[in-house]
Amino acid sequence: MSQLPNTLIIGKVLDHQEKCLSTNSYAKKLIAKSKPLEGTVVITDNQTEGRGQFGNSWQSEAGQNIALSVIVYPKLSAVQQFYLSKVASLACVKALKNITNLDFEIKWPNDIYYGNLKVGGLLIENQLAGSQISNSVIGIGINLNQEAFDNLPQAASITQLVRYVLNRKKCTAILLEHLDATYLMLHQGRLSDIDSEYHECLKAYQSDFKFKENRVAKTGFLKGVNTQGQLEVIEDGKERVFNFKEIEWVL
Repeated sequence: MSQLPNTLIIGKVLDHQEKCLSTNSYAKKLIAKSKPLEGTVVITDNQTEGRGQFGNSWQSEAGQNIALSVIVYPKLSAVQQFYLSKVASLACVKALKNITNLDFEIKWPNDIYYGNLKVGGLLIENQLAGSQISNSVIGIGINLNQEAFDNLPQAASITQLVRYVLNRKKCTAILLEHLDATYLMLHQGRLSDIDSEYHECLKAYQSDFKFKENRVAKTGFLKGVNTQGQLEVIEDGKERVFNFKEIEWVL
């Protein structure tokens, strides 16, 4: 990036790597060596071994997408850690709306979708000190200008949606500015506002959706996501909560 984004916290320090294995792994090495300024952003043009949630890999063509990680020191307890996912995913959908004027959604727990097409995802890694979070790395990947994805039928890029090539540096600055705004909400303790805005962008919120539990196809009513990050579902008149990986969405 040629210039810093217009922010208060996020992106005051930009650590640009032309090529790296994973921006999250690089950011964690920075933390291990010192205490980087809060909001430090590690960004790369070519992430060769990008990681998704639960050990999944992230496919990204060199020079075409947004791949970055942000170092923060949130004043959150371990049980509140999903709020980092909420503010980061909110920032993604708001930034992409700003860039394209299209409506994007958050698919619980960590994906960014347009309709049934996945355009981005998050990987948030926290280090705990007792019951508190001592530091966090917020990894964000957005498919921006990539034209093809191997064996990933639900993957798409923003350029495939809008049919023009986007300015990656400008889009990155917009993303960081939105992340700064949503992270400031967290700093200010506006958790109920975050919850409300998150649910407004949540895919299938307050509606029926299809999922699989233990490979069994089911239909439930998506009530919401609680403060611990669990999915609240009403199935056959009974309210249930699910942790990550306990169910599989059927799109």
